[in-house]
Amino acid sequence: MLPPNEPSICIPRVDKSFNDGQIIEGIQQLGYGEVEKVDMIHKTAPNGVEYYMTFVHFKKWNTDEDTTKQRDAFMRGEKEKVVYDEETGAYWILGKSFTKRREERGKKFEQTKPYVDNDGWTNIPMKKR
Repeated sequence: MLPPNEPSICIPRVDKSFNDGQIIEGIQQLGYGEVEKVDMIHKTAPNGVEYYMTFVHFKKWNTDEDTTKQRDAFMRGEKEKVVYDEETGAYWILGKSFTKRREERGKKFEQTKPYVDNDGWTNIPMKKR
């Protein structure tokens, strides 16, 4: 049996014009459940286009039949296409987040301090595609 707040959802690409309130509103309109928080991570594609990778964390998923079916589909790794602008056909792809919540990782980010790693290794930049 899943905890009532799982899974979190990942929306891999959200236009940078969106904010967390708009994401929450969109998810609530889908009727999935009560959203606890939204994490939006700024990204830049190789072509220079900026966007957000977004993670939606729930306080509690709804338990109606349709939501339960969709939740189970997410748990099986299935994705859902959600059209948010009918006029332009703009959409989000939603899927299960495979990243653990910060509080589930054992350490909280705020408790760690950055440090200089002097073990002799050199950081090598990744090649651009």
